[in-house]
Amino acid sequence: MRNFLYTTFLILLLSATQNFVSGQSSFGMNFGVVAGDNGNIIQDSAKTFRNGYQIGVLGNFGTYSFFISPGVYFKDVTIKKDYKDIAPFERSPRIKIAKAKVILGYQTNILTRKIKLKFGGGMNGNYVINISDNDEGYNFDTLNDTYMGYNIDIGLDFFSLTFNISYEKSIKEILTLKDKKSSLDFIILTAGFVF
Repeated sequence: MRNFLYTTFLILLLSATQNFVSGQSSFGMNFGVVAGDNGNIIQDSAKTFRNGYQIGVLGNFGTYSFFISPGVYFKDVTIKKDYKDIAPFERSPRIKIAKAKVILGYQTNILTRKIKLKFGGGMNGNYVINISDNDEGYNFDTLNDTYMGYNIDIGLDFFSLTFNISYEKSIKEILTLKDKKSSLDFIILTAGFVF
């Protein structure tokens, strides 16, 4: 199984870099809203969540079927977890995170080559830039300032516009509050453009 995954990764990487070398690539920017949780947002109650936003720049290199997409992002989310409405710029204590992300994936055309459906997954490296003063106990003693995560992405490119939903989760538990450890996870909805 390990050899199969390693071979698949190499094939995807070589396929994507083939068009990069020949000059076929695209670049873009996106912006979106972030909903987050401690632990597992998919299994936990969806009644409360963290509000936030993300902005980033990314590249897309690949063939008509396979692609690799690296990107650099800035994420800003609230610390308090009691929001029932989407308000990404809510005035409250916040965590600011810089993130580098790489996605390997598959894309397929819908009707025309200008409309593409994308599926992918990858890894992200995160660095916590700032933690606001707060009453929840979040600080650089209770939260690791660097951590790795994984992500699963589904996207749609519509001519020059791009839409994406991403689920991101830290690989291991990075937050310790009241002797309880948990990971951070986020659902991120973004829209942007490619050129």
